[in-house]
Amino acid sequence: MTPNGKAWLASGALGLLVGWTMQGVVSIVLPALFGNALAETALILTPWLLTIAAALLLRRAGDMRRRCGWGLTAAGIGCLLGVLLVLLDAGMPEMLLRDNTERGSTGVVLILVLALPFLVAGVVMSVVGVRLLRRRPGVPVDDRPPSSHAGNR
Repeated sequence: MTPNGKAWLASGALGLLVGWTMQGVVSIVLPALFGNALAETALILTPWLLTIAAALLLRRAGDMRRRCGWGLTAAGIGCLLGVLLVLLDAGMPEMLLRDNTERGSTGVVLILVLALPFLVAGVVMSVVGVRLLRRRPGVPVDDRPPSSHAGNR
């Protein structure tokens, strides 16, 4: 496969991941902004538009490492935002702060069962993406300067 084909394939796959994670954010924000009537149509189109926009923006990244870094960072942040908005929309703070132990324990179970996997996935994707962005490009082993830790051999 040509390098251009690999770049488009990776950009498309990461764009789908970003669009999928941002769908949770969009599905809560759009009805709050526009009401349910207009939001139904927008909910169908917006994730696809986000996917296309993410794929086109990721294609402009310089190399594959930066492309994956930006895609994973965006997907991780989208996943974390989606979990936060879903928990806030479901009334989780009120559930946990009330004196009613049954609703409080229901809130803890919802957090552990539903939110924790997405929180872990969002944090892992964000950390891996930032790590990929911060790492220097690979330098061939022969061209590296001598390390001061190697000692005088």
